[in-house]
Amino acid sequence: MDSAYRDFIRRAGGVPDAFSEAARVPILAGEAFSPTHPSVIRFLSARRKSDDRTIRFLNFTDREAERASARTGRVWGAILGLHRHMVRWIDVPEEDDLAMLLVRRLPLDRLSRPDHEIADLDDERHLQLIDGMFALALVKRDAETFDLGRADDFAARFAASADNYRRELDSAENKPRAIAYGGL
Repeated sequence: MDSAYRDFIRRAGGVPDAFSEAARVPILAGEAFSPTHPSVIRFLSARRKSDDRTIRFLNFTDREAERASARTGRVWGAILGLHRHMVRWIDVPEEDDLAMLLVRRLPLDRLSRPDHEIADLDDERHLQLIDGMFALALVKRDAETFDLGRADDFAARFAASADNYRRELDSAENKPRAIAYGGL
């Protein structure tokens, strides 16, 4: 069940989160790097808690990131991709603070018991996990259950439902905008 659950969330692009421990990164004085939660798969936005100012995300290949130095000051940016589950602050912080993030993440807990709550999915999505579990069960090398054809069918249904869930999440994040087209 846990494998299907985590795979469903990963295929859907992660769970949007701004409130769990995964959405908090400590900014420690004198430390250029801070660890991020291992469940985070995508960073969407960040703000400093002390003054609610935006922290810009830069990829380690960005030109601005290449010029990041060891000077100290207020954190205005974070370089992603230098180390797994780490961010590098621009500038090196002079005082402690907290980065408040909006992220897409994997489930925080592993499903370990039959009565374990599936907190990151709506109730109507729980049945779609069964397709993923059947797909995994049918590829098990066992004379009684092995059936690649049926496994492929269940895997396709599972992938389609995860893709549909991703479209729903993306649609919910989309902000409608008015567009004015000018004449010639």
